[in-house]
Amino acid sequence: MTSKQSKPLPQEVTLHFGHQGVRDFYAYTHGVSEDYPKILNFSDLTWYPPKLGTVNIRHSNTTVKIPYTFLVVGVRDSRYLHGIGGMDISAGLSQTEFTTQEQAYQDYVALITAFKKAGWQQYFKPFNTRIAKEDNFKLIMYENPSDTPKDRFVIDSGYSSDSLTLLNFKEWQTMMSRKFSRGWNGNLYLRDVTVWININKTATKPNPIANQPDLEQYMVDFHFETAKYEFYGKITDEETTEQLRQVYDESQSSDKEFRQDYETHAKNAGFSINESYQDPDMWQYIIEPAY
Repeated sequence: MTSKQSKPLPQEVTLHFGHQGVRDFYAYTHGVSEDYPKILNFSDLTWYPPKLGTVNIRHSNTTVKIPYTFLVVGVRDSRYLHGIGGMDISAGLSQTEFTTQEQAYQDYVALITAFKKAGWQQYFKPFNTRIAKEDNFKLIMYENPSDTPKDRFVIDSGYSSDSLTLLNFKEWQTMMSRKFSRGWNGNLYLRDVTVWININKTATKPNPIANQPDLEQYMVDFHFETAKYEFYGKITDEETTEQLRQVYDESQSSDKEFRQDYETHAKNAGFSINESYQDPDMWQYIIEPAY
């Protein structure tokens, strides 16, 4: 079941995860009601140029603002009454569709700073290599050669290992100017919610001002997911808490084995590992009552 917009959408919205998230989406698409559809699978909010939206993601008593939004899709698992478990957001990086490199860089700085101020932290998935902060830019720029042996293949190449430490402008230019650039990719978490952020240059056009560099278009994709939604997506039947814990522990153990191998490969390729990084305990949020 989906939810279609039947009322004008405001330019700025505030969205939550869980049951409140379902109420939010329903209120913005249909109006405030206690008869909101608990079985809602997903709902979307769409804005069109030139009036793009501003989305405030409210979680754990903090808010992060995402401007210049085209689309936000909220999803939930219809098998469970956990509410909104994920959100995918597509937005522009800058206020204008095409902008200068300098302005795009400043907008990247503002976006990442907003997440940092809201309390988000660097996140490595349990199977990710915990590349050290000092190798952050090296990892972002790294490309595995086509003949790379398995024991030197860096699985997380192209991702930031220190997402909240800002690149300088020269690094930003270098990253975005590569022919086959994947842009900037970072993973963060706040309490039980993780987000993958991708910032990518998608187009260029001549600058109408003579003798000035081309203008550039940048898009930002956000993929938010709660620990409960991610975990329950792995199971097929209702299970007891003990059975769920077994599934969780087995998954964690398997992921850690992969990580150990991947980190050995990264070391062989010349990267250092951040041994001090400790994975957040997501189990406590998986078994807590849905909020």
